[in-house]
Order: sequence, then structure tokens, then C-alpha cells
Amino acid sequence: KGPPAATPIELPRDQSGWVKVNLKLVNWTFDNETVTVRASTPLYSLVRRITDKHGHVEELALYKGQVNPGNQLEDMEAPLAALGFDSFESPAVAKSVNVYYDFKPIVESNPLLLVTPRTHYS
Repeated sequence: KGPPAATPIELPRDQSGWVKVNLKLVNWTFDNETVTVRASTPLYSLVRRITDKHGHVEELALYKGQVNPGNQLEDMEAPLAALGFDSFESPAVAKSVNVYYDFKPIVESNPLLLVTPRTHYS
């Protein structure tokens, strides 16, 4: 006789709606990106997407709707729904919300990073 059979655990399905976010770099009209995520997605997921795209950044600031201090998004742990993003039942009907971002690129002073790579091998 072996151990009793394990009872499967049922995880609740994510019941939150969908949010469509247009990620736009301030003062740059090229290479904008639109992502559709659940309203329960934390803000840091958008930050990670930005840093994956641009590499190391400093002083990243995000703004919902318009760029002004009153619209700055600061709570990285908060889900988008808690930050006032409207959610929709389907990604197909979700209305877009602009999130503008600005940052300072990290300037490296390491001389090895400034050397042109040599790709020929002997």
C-alpha cells in the first residue's frame, strides 16, 4: 500500500480584463510598441519590456496618458487595474492607452566597452 493519491490543486483562472498599452518613448515617434496584457499585470512587467528593448537605463519615468508629474506611474508592484487602467473583456475590443516613458541611458566609462570589436581570427 502506497501513499494516498495527491489531490490536484485548482488554481483560479485570471478573471481580470484586458488592457492594450501603447509604449511610447518621449520625443521619439519611431519604434513605438503596443502590448496587450491582463489588467492584473504589475507595472514592473512593462518596465521589464522597456529595459529588454533599450538595455540598461537610469531614472526611468512612466506617464499614463500625458507627460506631466500628475500622471507619473510610480508603484511598480501595482497591477494596471489599480493604477486606473480601464480593462475590457476581450483583447479585440480593448481600447489603447498611451504610456510615455523617458530615461537616461547609462554611459559606460569602461575603456574595453569603447573598443571596436575585432572579428577576424588567426
